[in-house]
Amino acid sequence: MSLPTASLVGTIANWGLLVSLLGGVISTFVIVKTTDVKEEHWAEARRLSDEAISKANASIADANARAKEAEFKLEQVRERMRARHLKRDSFLKILEGKPKAPVEILFIKDDGEAFQLSLEIRDLLKQAVWTVEEPRPITEADLAPRLAPNHPSAMAAGGQPQGVSVFLRAESQADFERENEKNPLDPGRPLDTPRKALTAALLESLGSIAGGMSGENGRPGVLRIIVGPKPQFN
Repeated sequence: MSLPTASLVGTIANWGLLVSLLGGVISTFVIVKTTDVKEEHWAEARRLSDEAISKANASIADANARAKEAEFKLEQVRERMRARHLKRDSFLKILEGKPKAPVEILFIKDDGEAFQLSLEIRDLLKQAVWTVEEPRPITEADLAPRLAPNHPSAMAAGGQPQGVSVFLRAESQADFERENEKNPLDPGRPLDTPRKALTAALLESLGSIAGGMSGENGRPGVLRIIVGPKPQFN
């Protein structure tokens, strides 16, 4: 091979190497750019995925909160529809060994639930060996004349418009002093009168109880239980 020919071959080889290197650089650049693009796409996909997950979690949390609220409201409806009942064992235990008095039970006429509760109170008082009359609807004769014209019958009879009340006719200031309780919710308070004992027994079962004393109605020495409609809570 002549020198010119060898020189030409060397030049061609050098150019070929240069082209190959240039191709490698271009390929590397393309790969790097493609990788960058893919990384950008993945980053965007991850961001969108995180947003979707966050929104889904928020929707789930909101749905759970709504479900709990709906269940709470449903339980309120169930409670309003549920009939009142006494806790037999605790009722009798509280009255055990306590002072007794005759009892009359009045209920709101045409209120079936109040009537059934009146019968239940009667039955447990009999089991506790208290003297108790048959439950009967409130009549005009049971009402305090001052309250009868403008008050619900349960109030005019000595109770509250709703719930169960225990009323005692007061004959003197001594009656008020004897029945006074500093803390009616104190379980350790002395139940040293029939009214206190009966009030405590009913409170244990029903969760709330009203009481009253006056000289306007009722019979001396006879405790009056007024069973009004079941309280409605919002």
